[in-house]
Amino acid sequence: MRPRKASTHSVFAAIKAERKRQAGEWDSAHDSLHSLDEWLDILRHELEEARVAPSTHGCLTEILHVAAVAVAALEWVGLPEEVEG
Repeated sequence: MRPRKASTHSVFAAIKAERKRQAGEWDSAHDSLHSLDEWLDILRHELEEARVAPSTHGCLTEILHVAAVAVAALEWVGLPEEVEG
């Protein structure tokens, strides 16, 4: 098994910081208009940017964007019922 390069805590902190950055760039009125299908399209776009990134750094940055966009989608569309409890 390969050793981890980052702690879970630092990964979640980075996602939270990226989510905050994105929230400052795109206001809540913008985010609230997206349907689940539109959020999935945004995630596909971010994943494609990660796939074609010219460097490991660029790829990891895009993966961080994917994670933060996924958080935004869950904030606006909601969590599965069994998780909300």
